[in-house]
Amino acid sequence: MGWSTYGKPVDIWSIGTILAELLIRRPLFAGSNSEEQLELITNTIGSPSEHLVKKAKKSAMKKYLQKMDNKDKTATGLKSLIPENKASNDAVDILSKMITFDPAERWTVQELLKHPYVASERAA
Repeated sequence: MGWSTYGKPVDIWSIGTILAELLIRRPLFAGSNSEEQLELITNTIGSPSEHLVKKAKKSAMKKYLQKMDNKDKTATGLKSLIPENKASNDAVDILSKMITFDPAERWTVQELLKHPYVASERAA
């Protein structure tokens, strides 16, 4: 969304998309350009909040987001991309904690390590 700051929440998004791609064995949001990729993302996780759109630094990005159809935020979008035979409900749930527009809503590493999906893998 054109933000100039880079922090741990960006890494969490990256880890989430990489985990999803490992599970489904293909790119998660394989758009051929920024607009197509953003369309794929919003179709899956919903539109960013109005508050978040206002924080976009690039005016072109802000205008594009404002004119997009508002899509409901739902974890079922991720579930539709990841077949049941590829991932457990815990896997889809942890992905929904990582792949969310608002960096402030993404879980931290400490929170993710306590999630049942990671806890079960650590115990194995």
